Amino acid sequence: MIHERNCWDLNEFREYFRNMNSPWYFAKPADTRKLLEKIGYINTKVHLHNDHVILTNREIYSRFVKTVIMKPFLQHLPDDKIRNRYLELFLDEVKRVVLVITNLKCFGP
Repeated sequence: MIHERNCWDLNEFREYFRNMNSPWYFAKPADTRKLLEKIGYINTKVHLHNDHVILTNREIYSRFVKTVIMKPFLQHLPDDKIRNRYLELFLDEVKRVVLVITNLKCFGP
């Protein structure tokens, strides 16, 4: 995601993420099927599902982001004060990007 990368690059956080790689791996269906078969599953059917979740406000979105998306990043930070600052900057960046995208859509392609 571009948002956490922007926050990584801020001077005040750069030292904490100096040697960190992205913690995510999004396997393709074929890779997941091979893995399942390798560990003993048979007759596997793996596919992507196009679904979404609506998080209705900043507080709910913040809780989701903190526990799901940002958890591996927040663990690299030394205390709650710095973690909270990082999270708030991330949320502000998401808001900024959403506003830019929304305005672009409002004014056409």
